[in-house]
Amino acid sequence: MISLQQLREALAEIKSQIPQINRIERVGTDDQFVSSLKDHKITDNALLVSVTPSYQSFGNEGFQGYYSYLQFFILNKIDYKKQKAVDEQEKLQPIVLDFVEKLSEYSDGECEIFGEIDFENYKLMPITNIAECCGWEIQLEDKSNSGINGLT
Repeated sequence: MISLQQLREALAEIKSQIPQINRIERVGTDDQFVSSLKDHKITDNALLVSVTPSYQSFGNEGFQGYYSYLQFFILNKIDYKKQKAVDEQEKLQPIVLDFVEKLSEYSDGECEIFGEIDFENYKLMPITNIAECCGWEIQLEDKSNSGINGLT
């Protein structure tokens, strides 16, 4: 299970390494997600949104662990009258790949927050016209064999 505090700290560090990401929003619900996009300005592009991970336990009495499902969005707000979503997605694609690479590098360091994520099997999905934003959704899965990473 991933510690939310460590996740916040890791994202701040990764953001500092990717200058194209201008803002991070952490959200827990769909309402908060849409609200954060409505408040986002074109001049603030690109926006990294981190959704509070969901968790599922596995195992039995003698062996237990958690799956953590991580979801991120890297989005730009655009004027759909002047711009095409696919053009913005093309601009954001290298940033998204850099973000996933930085997550992977972060897991190789001293902090093991992302240590059990299979970075060869993540999902990238294009996002279009959510509160005038478009970009990419990133889904990752972590399998931890004990407690909360960093807290046990």
